[in-house]
Amino acid sequence: MAQYAITRPELEADQARQEVTFVQAMHAMERRLEHQMHALERRMYATAAIVGGLGVAILGILIKL
Repeated sequence: MAQYAITRPELEADQARQEVTFVQAMHAMERRLEHQMHALERRMYATAAIVGGLGVAILGILIKL
């Protein structure tokens, strides 16, 4: 089995490629997390609107009694 010597420039180039790939993966993860947070925020506001509407309806019924 032949062994290959890796030169310093090749090693540095490989390390630079790995760093770029890592940064790209982190940006993609950040975008996904941001998207999930926005979706959660929309659900939270929708739930708050429903609960608020029910509260107003119950209060209206109680006032009429």
